[in-house]
Amino acid sequence: MSYGTHLALASLRLHGTGIERVVLIGVEGPDDTLKLPLSADTLLAELAVVARDQGFEDLTGVTRRVLTRLHQKPARGRSLMHRGREVTLGRYDAQLAIAAALGRRSTQQMLPLALRDADTGNYDLLATMVLAVREQLGEFRAMPLAMDVASGQSPHRRATVEAQAKDSVFGDALNFPFPMIGDGLGLTDLGEAFRAPAQSDVPTLLVSGTLDGRTPQANAEALLPAFRNAIYLRVRGASHDDELWLGHPKIASDISDFLAGRHVRDAEVDVQPPAMAQEKLDLLLQTLGIGQEVVLGVLGMLTTLLLVAIALLRRWRRSVRIRNAVSRPS
Repeated sequence: MSYGTHLALASLRLHGTGIERVVLIGVEGPDDTLKLPLSADTLLAELAVVARDQGFEDLTGVTRRVLTRLHQKPARGRSLMHRGREVTLGRYDAQLAIAAALGRRSTQQMLPLALRDADTGNYDLLATMVLAVREQLGEFRAMPLAMDVASGQSPHRRATVEAQAKDSVFGDALNFPFPMIGDGLGLTDLGEAFRAPAQSDVPTLLVSGTLDGRTPQANAEALLPAFRNAIYLRVRGASHDDELWLGHPKIASDISDFLAGRHVRDAEVDVQPPAMAQEKLDLLLQTLGIGQEVVLGVLGMLTTLLLVAIALLRRWRRSVRIRNAVSRPS
């Protein structure tokens, strides 16, 4: 998955004659290390449809308003997940945080609520997201950094990314701190041969999610013409998260059948769309991994116990009244 598919494509190029079958989930092509900024705008619009069905205002419009206000005047928010730490955040902070949140379902689910609160002047949830991104960007492990720098980008890809950044609501935040961080490190670049378009006759199953903000479905679709024995499984509603391979029984079934050499066709399947948090309590339950079904089950059990307790109390009171009546002198 993800960067693993990037390596798998390199292996196909070098050792394709010794590979029987390949499954690529969440595809990152040879020249996809830098993400296209407008893909984030497209995903935001798609999430806006999901959020609107759950009672939220247009995410794209709210995002633009929040970013405009933060550009005019930075705001302050307090993150309860960081022991009440208060932070000042500006437009670029928000662009980084929102772009990062688009990738996975777990963060997509908090985005509409965070933006709705920020639109009314409460930046606490957005501050939580900003601090999480700052922590992530505060340190880099040497090996992943070197690998991404080595993969690099073609001149055409870089020019496309820079051009799209001018039109994207997120600017260049989607890729930050790349490609700039790689320019001055002096690390090995694998060159244009590594980034050349991939092609193969090896039977390949490609799996993509329509709400994947890290490896968008366009990555896989760009490979299809040059993969003559490719099968494409499109998972509607899946992000760059577990549901991309666990969200529907057919995904595992198709992977198993494909690897076993059984016939598999191009297909589309649906997984449940992300359930957007409506209140901060929802976020706490999601963080704890407690689903709505569990909450309803617990509430049902507590209600049953309460009704039983009330019935027992009434029975006890009735028995007390009877005993008192029997023992009362005539």
